[in-house]
Amino acid sequence: MVGVASYEDAEAFCEGLGEKHICPYEAYCPHGPGMNPNGGHSADFNSEGEQWAPISGKSNAWVMIGRKHDNSATTCLTYEQLEGGEPDWGLTTDNQGAKFHIQCCSY
Repeated sequence: MVGVASYEDAEAFCEGLGEKHICPYEAYCPHGPGMNPNGGHSADFNSEGEQWAPISGKSNAWVMIGRKHDNSATTCLTYEQLEGGEPDWGLTTDNQGAKFHIQCCSY
């Protein structure tokens, strides 16, 4: 399985689906921080460990849809909330193993 290469690649992927865009935080985490991400997916994010998904609203914004250090309180927190700032790997091909998921929305 190959992860999302970068935030820009995620944008291009969604746009390639026809008038779709990276989904906002609320689409992934309607119940807020510390809660499980929205259902309807085949993956068990809890068993995948640290997994980040791109979110709309600001370039290079990511949300934790897995668990950091197996801590469920980290689920549905943004990178900025957990680490401060933006991830260096968000605009590069680095850290692909933690970027396996993307959700595209029409809006």
